[in-house]
Amino acid sequence: MPDLALTGPAAAALYQLDGFTDIVWPLLWCGPISLDPTPNVIRSRRYRPPQELASQLVARPGLVLRHLNALDDEIYDQPDGINRRDRIELAAESAFRKRLVLPERMTFTGGPQLGGHFLREIVHDRGTEPATESFPETRLCQVLRGLGLPHWRQARIYEDFQ
Repeated sequence: MPDLALTGPAAAALYQLDGFTDIVWPLLWCGPISLDPTPNVIRSRRYRPPQELASQLVARPGLVLRHLNALDDEIYDQPDGINRRDRIELAAESAFRKRLVLPERMTFTGGPQLGGHFLREIVHDRGTEPATESFPETRLCQVLRGLGLPHWRQARIYEDFQ
């Protein structure tokens, strides 16, 4: 039987995904679907071989993003005030920026998918826009969107040095 792999917020922290790096998160594990369920195991439809990161077996980034959406709301109740959807978007933009996951590879076909709700919205809403360049840029887009103001990514700024 293959080893279990770290996933969820703790894995996102190991990948240094925005929204998950400054908080200590509970350990959550995933394994192949044939594994007997236990309270700390998230099972996947298909087993994806884990990779080693910081001397730990860690689920692949795309699977970690899907698992972030599948967790209970209580896990996301953190003192920094970032809501669940925004925290998942921060992690997704960070993964896209680092090219750990390509947005066009995040497909949601064939019925309900693990992590599909917020992640599907995030991937759909961003369209073909490039990934944000930083945590502050993603947060600014989120705040402007929350206020109903127009927001954009990667605005070109030209300076006149003459």
